Amino acid sequence: MNFELMLLYVMIFACVFQFYFSFIKGRGSRREFGEEVYSLRKSSFKMKFLGLLFLLVLAYLVYAIKTSAVSALGLLIVFYVLISIFDFSKSKVITSLGIGEKSLFSNYLYNFIPWDDMKGFEWSKKRETMLVFKYNRKGKQQMNDWEVCQNDKNEVERLFREHVVSETTEKNESQDS
Repeated sequence: MNFELMLLYVMIFACVFQFYFSFIKGRGSRREFGEEVYSLRKSSFKMKFLGLLFLLVLAYLVYAIKTSAVSALGLLIVFYVLISIFDFSKSKVITSLGIGEKSLFSNYLYNFIPWDDMKGFEWSKKRETMLVFKYNRKGKQQMNDWEVCQNDKNEVERLFREHVVSETTEKNESQDS
């Protein structure tokens, strides 16, 4: 098996894998997300990166068409990059029932976490705009983080304080009783 054929198979596997995680696994069965309360801004670095990535994909397509060097492998690489751009383009949303990520292409919320499953949150000590939160998923406690723009930090903290009953708050209340 030559290198190009092997690379073609690897790219097919990577595209199917990325497509599965972007469009299928990221979707939950829960359909009621509540009313959207707040949508976080995207960082300027992320937007510049996405723009640069998109321009590079366009440059490659123009080059491939101009030189008649369009191949199945090249198209698979472009397809993979476009799926990756889709993954990076999700914006974080806070709703009345939980938090999730909304795609640019649909109103469906991905990776939705209901407020009832949230167990606590705190701001990272190393990066002041990194929100770290704990939640239960399928009986296991997990952690996740969100990069929050400085302009959104106060509003996000207020909303999390309103909706998340922290483990430390519960301990303090039980000690007071």
